[in-house]
Amino acid sequence: MIDSKTIKLIENSIEEIDEKREIPEELLSELINKNYFRLLLPKSLNGVEMDFIEYLETLSEIASKDASVAWCINQSNVLSTNAAFMEKDLAKKIFDNPSAIITNGPPIEYDVNENESDTQVSGKWSFSSGIKHATWLLAIFTDKNKQNKNIMIPKSLAQLDDVWDVNGLRGTGSYSFSIQNKVIPNENIFYDRLNLNESGPIYKIPRDLKFGSGFSTIALSLANSSINYALDFAKNKKGIYSEKLSEEQVFLREIGITKGLYKSSKSFLDNTIEKAWLVVSDGVFLEDEI
Repeated sequence: MIDSKTIKLIENSIEEIDEKREIPEELLSELINKNYFRLLLPKSLNGVEMDFIEYLETLSEIASKDASVAWCINQSNVLSTNAAFMEKDLAKKIFDNPSAIITNGPPIEYDVNENESDTQVSGKWSFSSGIKHATWLLAIFTDKNKQNKNIMIPKSLAQLDDVWDVNGLRGTGSYSFSIQNKVIPNENIFYDRLNLNESGPIYKIPRDLKFGSGFSTIALSLANSSINYALDFAKNKKGIYSEKLSEEQVFLREIGITKGLYKSSKSFLDNTIEKAWLVVSDGVFLEDEI
């Protein structure tokens, strides 16, 4: 599903991804050129608009090589599905650039004053995975009428806050970002999941469900890779009672339990996603709360 050149680049970049907490330039260019950040973008905007099940299989394969890369790809792809709810001019302004990558994060605080033609924005949003290579930031807020809205902000207007001092998924570089008294044109603001302009089933799935499906897929792929690593490691490790750890009954029991948990979790996830995909493929628009 993923070509050998891309796989090789990911494998060769693992240490650099972890050390620098970002996707290296050569690998990033490869992913952009092969449309990995446009897999869920509408075809009307030169996206792939991939079948969601196939998309998750692709994500799982990438995650088996490096989970941070898969996480950043999922972050931008899910956010790109917002294009289906944007005015066409805004969508084209963002995605006519083939290198367009989006990130966002939950708000910590914000002060948004909407006027007739523009909006003054201050605030801070967190956990913005892939922000180092993103071109646009999506800032979520709730207006005075209790409506959820999205503000599309060029990354150049934001201050990046490096708070990503972690051990796992270091390569996502999930910084916070801040905006101070920036004036944003109202054409860059759109309602959350209102005014759907695309007919594809992927755009009928709530954003959080797409996020959850993708990130759960990544977590399970990483879990399976960890199990396989433990099995390979045990083949060359001397046991207490056996020549090899892989022959120890305690080890085999624990691996069996762990593998069973992995398989049951994956089965539950796959079945749930398949049911949701069948529903939206029949034209049903899933609400955020069911």
